[in-house]
Amino acid sequence: MIFVRNNSGSDFQDRYDGVDYVFPEGKLVECPVEAATHIFGYGLEDKTANMIRLGWAANSGGLKEAFERLDKFEFLQGKMMVAEPLREEPPVVNPEDEEEETQPDSRAVAVNPPAQNLLAKMASMVS
Repeated sequence: MIFVRNNSGSDFQDRYDGVDYVFPEGKLVECPVEAATHIFGYGLEDKTANMIRLGWAANSGGLKEAFERLDKFEFLQGKMMVAEPLREEPPVVNPEDEEEETQPDSRAVAVNPPAQNLLAKMASMVS
């Protein structure tokens, strides 16, 4: 599979092996390599037949404009990954872990002194 992004300014669609492929403007679309080869000439050295089949070139004389149009499509290889959903609940902390002395986390963000003083005052008001 590859991904095709249509940057042509308008939606584009074509058909391969009985399947319609729609490439909305600006969107990334997953596409089998075979379909991209048939439609766009992806991976082919000579794409003349593809440009003529698409109607982007009437003959070999109109290829400059056809290839300018083809250049507005991006072809990206990769795998689509599904992100895990965000946790809605905080992680469970073992109370025994909190009692142990630990080294400060290097990723910890330092709180500026005025905010630290304010937090200390607020904590004393609650206790």
